This record gives sequence, structure tokens and C-alpha cells, in this order.
Amino acid sequence: MAGPGRDSQTTLASLVTQVTKVPTYEAYNDEGTPNSVTTDSTYITPHTPSTPGTHLSNIPKTSSIANRNSANSPVGVGSTVGVSATPAASSNNLLEVIIKSLTSCFTKSSTQTSVSTTNPPKPSTSTQPVLQKKPSTRVISQGLLPEQLPQHKGKKTLVLDLDETLVHSCFTHVPNSDFYIPIVIEGTKHTVYVLKRPFVDEFLTEMAKIYEIVIFTASVSLYANPLLDLLDPNRVITHRLFREHCTFVDGLYVKDLSKLGRDVDSTIIVDNSRVCYKFQPQNAMPSITWLEDKSDNQLVRMIPYLVRIKDEPRVYDVLKEFRESESNWSVNQW
Repeated sequence: MAGPGRDSQTTLASLVTQVTKVPTYEAYNDEGTPNSVTTDSTYITPHTPSTPGTHLSNIPKTSSIANRNSANSPVGVGSTVGVSATPAASSNNLLEVIIKSLTSCFTKSSTQTSVSTTNPPKPSTSTQPVLQKKPSTRVISQGLLPEQLPQHKGKKTLVLDLDETLVHSCFTHVPNSDFYIPIVIEGTKHTVYVLKRPFVDEFLTEMAKIYEIVIFTASVSLYANPLLDLLDPNRVITHRLFREHCTFVDGLYVKDLSKLGRDVDSTIIVDNSRVCYKFQPQNAMPSITWLEDKSDNQLVRMIPYLVRIKDEPRVYDVLKEFRESESNWSVNQW
């Protein structure tokens, strides 16, 4: 399989050379931004693309930045994409009840007011065995994904989580947000503010040249679809999977790679939640839980490993190297 062209290699080299030192880990808590290019996308759940949101520079800046230790999800049952609006303070109690029922991989007992779509609790110290499966090598003929498009034939599949891996979302107004999503919950208009992780645009653009890109989020599609329409304007993401495609086990939403309809030996999952890839931990490229840290560059650190994996017969050896390498950095994962 052909590798990236000369321009692509230059871009990758430019990104990777920015990451040479292992930092001293103190606390991951601060801010983020960055830019994107081509390919056809297919949506597993049919939807009408939402109208792109207005940039925040046109919105009055009235509220403070979101609490960084957030744990809820930004869209509720029966919500629809609506007209831009400021979150209504009068519906806070109702909103909290709704979002608590829609946390991505798990529900965290918290009274915090800001919103994160995938912040689960840290694993318990229970002695109960963790439910796991050995990596499956079979290709399911009729899985969650359709047959690979001609341009992806022979390419491996890169499965990416959304919240706290590629973006961070909250209800509270964030002055430096990259975009916002207007939604309606129980007849009340709300706004979800979204921060993009540093280098997410470059990461998606470059990886789409050598992988079939799939977003697999445990969030609901009514929130995730309009967000992805804005995050991926050039449609480099080929497929989108949502909460309804997860496997519900013991109250948790697990992303079972064996159900995709792809060779699991050729599938990688990038996720900040261990619970989400508990069935195939050997396929995981663990992501640090990202909230707002502008200095974060983990997506760049992933690139050299992903470039290597594309030509390997199986993904496991290089992924193991990555996990061992990342142990030198912070292990800020749920």
C-alpha cells in the first residue's frame, strides 16, 4: 500500500518535530485550538446535516469558562437541533436530569454544572474480573459498517472517540470556543460550546490519507452529528457510529470492534476511556482525557506510530510500543 506523498511526509515531519521532550506531568487542565482537506463520508445513522453554527466571536460573552472537572452530556432525549441561544438558567434542574441520563460511557455521580460528554468515573478497585475478549481476527460479513469504499480497500480502520479525545464540549459559555451547537431540550433552547483539541485538524487530514476513519462515540447522534458536520467540513471521516451502536454491558457502553465488519487485526481504537475498549484492549491507542490544555500534543505523538502500523500485518506490536511509550507521560485516563 502506498504511503503518504512528499507533501504529506513534509507535514508529518513538521508536526512530529514539535514533540521531542517528555514533559514533567503536573496537571492536565488548560485550553486548545487549530485547521483541515477531502474524501466522501457516509453516515451510519441517516441524518440531515445541520446548518453550520456561527463562530463565537459573534456571540455576547456573558458567562465564565466551564468547570474543567465536568461529567455530563450535552443533549437529551427528544432534543433537536434548533436556533442559536444562550443556555436558559431557569431550566438548569431539568437539564441536569436529562443530561445525566445521557452520559457517554457511564454516569458519574456529580453535581457539577458544566458538561462533558464522555467523562466517566475512574475504574474502581473492585476485585471482580474485568470483562475482556481476546482480539478477534475474523471479519464479520454484515457488521455495523458497510463494505469499504474503493479508495479504502486494503487500508486499516482507525476508530476515533469524539468527546475528550478530539474535542471538549460544555454548556457554559467559553470565550475561546471554536464553534457552538444550538440544541433544543424539552422545548428550551440551549447552546453547547465546543473546543477542538490541538492539532485535531491536521491529525484527521493526514490520517485520512492512510486509514479508513470511523468516529465511534457513546454520545447520541442528535448532538454528535451537528458537531461532526462542523469539525469535519471536508468530510475526511468516512463513517459515524453513535451510542445506539455500542454494546450495553453492566450499565456501560462498550465499543465492540468485532461488530464493525472489519478485520480486528487491522483495526485501531483511539479513546480516553478504558471501559469503551474493554473487549479489545490490545487494539487500543489510549488517549489522555483532554479538556482545555493548549499545550497538549498527544495527537502529534500518535502520528509516527500510526504511519508505521499502516504497513504492518497486525496492529498489536506497534500499539504495545505506543502504550509503553505513553507511560512516560501522564496517564490521565478514565
